[in-house]
Amino acid sequence: MLVKTYSSTAVGRIVAVRAAQNLKPVLLELGGKAPLLVLDDADLDEAVKAAAFGAFMNQGQICMSTERIIVADSVADAFVLKFKAKVATMATGNPRDGKTPLGAVVDLKTMRHVDTLVQDALAHGAQKINGGDADGVLMPATVIDKVTPSMKLFRDESFGPVVAVVRARDEAHAIALANDTEYGLSASVFTKDTARGLRVAKQIKSGMCHINGPTVHDEAQMPFGGVKGSGYGRFGGKAGIDAFTELRWITIETRPEAVVVAPWAGHVMFAGPFRGYGQILIIEHADGYHSLIAGLGRIDTDVGRSLATGEPVGNMGRLPDRNPTLYFELRRHGQPVNPQPWLAAEQVR
Repeated sequence: MLVKTYSSTAVGRIVAVRAAQNLKPVLLELGGKAPLLVLDDADLDEAVKAAAFGAFMNQGQICMSTERIIVADSVADAFVLKFKAKVATMATGNPRDGKTPLGAVVDLKTMRHVDTLVQDALAHGAQKINGGDADGVLMPATVIDKVTPSMKLFRDESFGPVVAVVRARDEAHAIALANDTEYGLSASVFTKDTARGLRVAKQIKSGMCHINGPTVHDEAQMPFGGVKGSGYGRFGGKAGIDAFTELRWITIETRPEAVVVAPWAGHVMFAGPFRGYGQILIIEHADGYHSLIAGLGRIDTDVGRSLATGEPVGNMGRLPDRNPTLYFELRRHGQPVNPQPWLAAEQVR
């Protein structure tokens, strides 16, 4: 049985402990503080659209929601101006009416938590670009600029309709800011240079990173999951099949008459490497059968010829063991001859 949980990091730790106490495997998909990096060569219009979608889709109540927009100083003012205009069009209203892009947060506790993060940031020098007072569980889309790592909004998962804009000196500083978190679920990088984007993405410590796309992104074949405080394990696609199934090894012991030692009468048809099976011998016998002998480390031609003609073989160590799980005893006139775990054979026609 596999334990799978979507939860906060705090609850995930409890689940992991309980699973360990009962020796149960566990797959944890936990919290996030997803960064969206806007580098100095980014398409700002595309970055604005992705940031707005990632930050405010489902009122920011998604594990991979964009929580921190990390913008290069050289384009920060231009980005914030465009982002402010975009967010101003995103009204909040009763979700039953279905007339606004933003609806309600899950409860008043969420509203109070988000407001605490915003007030702390403002008290420490941040600036509110968009936002206003909440009406119960209806919270407006909120953008806080000039957030720094010392503020709670930079570190604590909000799980609500608020996003922090953090200004970076350069690319290296942006990467450092992105990694300065206990979480590591999703991330995004915006740049017109895809090679640069790939280089930056490889340095971000997250389970997923999207170049020129939003942090909120999922596909059926995607190995979804995080690192650090965002959990461990992957689901989706082949990774999901692997996570939700048990790998087993089953063997079949063949009937004694179906396993043969290369008889002494016959001649070598082939000796050498063959299609990834390593070194093999194929010996033809008078009765029309062939012996296929595989799993050899290497073959000395004289040894192969001796096996087929019945001449003395000598030291079996000349055929090194490469697969100790495949072996049989050489027999001559029904007697064991220097048993070695060095060879496997099957009778083929």
